[in-house]
Amino acid sequence: MSSEVSPLAKVGGLADVVGSLPKSFDQSKVDSAIFIPAYSEINLKSIMAETVLKKNIQFLGSEYKIQILKSELPNSKVPLFLVSENSYLSQGPIYGKSKSDKEGETFKFLLFSKAVLESFSELGWVPDIIHTHDWPTAPLCVMVKSLPESHPLSKVKTVLTIHNINHQNYAGEEMLRGVGIKIDQLDPSTKSESNSQYYNLFAQSILSTDRVNTVSPQYAKEILTAEYGVGMDKFLKTKAGGVVGVLNGIDVDYYDPSTDQSVYFRYSSKNLDEKAFNKTNLQKMFGLEIDVSKMLAGGVTRIDNQKGIELVLAAADELKNENIQFILLGTGDEKLSKKLQQLAKKQPKSFVFINRYDHPLARKIYASSDIFLMPSRFEPCGLTQLIAMRYGSLPLVRDTGGLHDTVKDHKKPGGYGFVFGPFTSEALTNSILEAQKLFQLKNVWRKLQLRAMEQDFSWNRSAGKYLDMYQELVN
Repeated sequence: MSSEVSPLAKVGGLADVVGSLPKSFDQSKVDSAIFIPAYSEINLKSIMAETVLKKNIQFLGSEYKIQILKSELPNSKVPLFLVSENSYLSQGPIYGKSKSDKEGETFKFLLFSKAVLESFSELGWVPDIIHTHDWPTAPLCVMVKSLPESHPLSKVKTVLTIHNINHQNYAGEEMLRGVGIKIDQLDPSTKSESNSQYYNLFAQSILSTDRVNTVSPQYAKEILTAEYGVGMDKFLKTKAGGVVGVLNGIDVDYYDPSTDQSVYFRYSSKNLDEKAFNKTNLQKMFGLEIDVSKMLAGGVTRIDNQKGIELVLAAADELKNENIQFILLGTGDEKLSKKLQQLAKKQPKSFVFINRYDHPLARKIYASSDIFLMPSRFEPCGLTQLIAMRYGSLPLVRDTGGLHDTVKDHKKPGGYGFVFGPFTSEALTNSILEAQKLFQLKNVWRKLQLRAMEQDFSWNRSAGKYLDMYQELVN
């Protein structure tokens, strides 16, 4: 159960996980399927989605016409069910148009969860486990616990994967009753401090689910603290099984510089010199000085305070007279985006900012950059640093969350990246200058690139850990 799945409906890394993990299971051992809303941005004809169920459901005094369509996740045999409803689920963007639209978002995803829960038996399928992801589908864990014992789904186990604990939602009692949640069974400590009729659904979902996991071992530790837990740490600490940290993987067949049709020149660890042609082409494309001796720092990110954008702004300005170029791709916070645009206008020969979502361009940046910047304030796992390593771009990261688990500093035995600690522009600047010194030592740099490209961040190991978790729950 997810609000996103790659490549059909993607906002962040959540989509990549949901689009990759089920494909990694041995389908003879795991009968898995994905359920998502049928957003208007999904071309249902292109994936040959066929209607398998039509029904009306009641929610808050209104009747909603639901259609469930069946297809397969692209490039796989994993069944994909899309829930269509023309007034809410299939209209507008994946999430709300503004930060003030939280109640509308909550309504939409509760409607989605209710539609799925009421459709399982009619689809002829009662799962052993329902695996939910983040706040949009987490309430289904509470809904299952509210089912009467006679209901065929009352014994279903639930898993909640936390991709980013900062994103939470609240719902009022009327809305909760509308999806079958029993108010007297909710923990009073999950009530909103500002309105006792509202409950924190993410907190209640954590209490209700059978197993909580998150997307890296380090983040699993961090969210148990007041600094990173944003109020959820006290609920997470009550879970008998603890919080399991399972590192995300990437689709290594999809992200492969030797076969990637989006890059200028395809290459592998065996002909790594070809990577330079990607760099000079990207420099030409964006009006940067065409010079392979200039270190190119790339970034593909959400423009958000979480991602350390203010550190990048300060560091790029500080390093404007150095032999370093910056190129950043992403969308998000308008104020930060405007500052990035202003810096790009001020330093056109050394700083480029592309304010859009552009997946083919992102892969050109992976293939072209020498270092890949991720100075995050916090980072549950991070996928772009894993992708960058596949393309021989050395990660330069802050020591937090999944970045701690996936990037080994070059000063350590077998290291291949650059890791700094304090969340300051000075620490980032010093780390970039450290990378630049090593960049001049071509033989040393090549060894680091080859080590980075040799790292195995496929889903094979992580999928096995999820399978073990599933098996423990059904035994």
